[in-house]
Amino acid sequence: MRGQRLRILNCNQHTETSDFLGGFRPSRHRERDAAAFAAAAARAAGACGALCGALGGDEAAAAAAAAAAAAAAGGEGGGSACSPAEVAGAAAAMHAACVAPLKAAAAAVAAAAGNSIGDGPDATGAVAAAAAALRSALAEMDAAAAAARAPFAWADGPLVLAMRQGDMLLVDEVNLAEDAVLERLNSVLEPGRTLTLAERGGEGAEVVVGAPGFLVLATMNPGGDFGKKELSPALSNRFTQVWVPAITDTTELRAILESR
Repeated sequence: MRGQRLRILNCNQHTETSDFLGGFRPSRHRERDAAAFAAAAARAAGACGALCGALGGDEAAAAAAAAAAAAAAGGEGGGSACSPAEVAGAAAAMHAACVAPLKAAAAAVAAAAGNSIGDGPDATGAVAAAAAALRSALAEMDAAAAAARAPFAWADGPLVLAMRQGDMLLVDEVNLAEDAVLERLNSVLEPGRTLTLAERGGEGAEVVVGAPGFLVLATMNPGGDFGKKELSPALSNRFTQVWVPAITDTTELRAILESR
């Protein structure tokens, strides 16, 4: 009716924070990550060759970069055959092959800055641009290498996915989960609709903001029922509560049964 995707999370007494937010799972895309690393290494080798050409031709450095790219591709076995050790070795070889061209580029740019005669601003600009492209390609290769070596990868949970994609999240039997778990929803239900993913780790905690259309719904049975409890005031005050009375109309009950 709303044209949105509905994600459902069924709570129980053993529901954990990771069921909402996600967690680290064994990497299931090793071949894809290895292929992405091989492609990134090939781009770095091409950027190294372009820099060598802009410097006047350093065939040895270009050949070393090409050899490192071939090692990253796993030789004849393809990128999917790369082990974490092979990925690390290929990345180190690529960096070693690019050290001399980058130093030569830095020296050429510095010399041109101190000498107005030189080869002209066009040649110096080409060298500087090629060096910047190589540094960017090496950074992309390092990121791809880290992904290819990682045995575990972060997988977003239903709450994070719904926030990123603007979906609806239905938390069924919300009062079965522990209060310590449900406390992670407090910031999501604030007007800012933010969530700090400290569980993901890294240099800084990621802050996820709910996309337009993101909505959280929850269902619960009365707290007096067996195994149920009332929500904490901090959480219940953030919801708009709707009391649905029990169905007592025989005609309505018969219509529900017949529709099934």
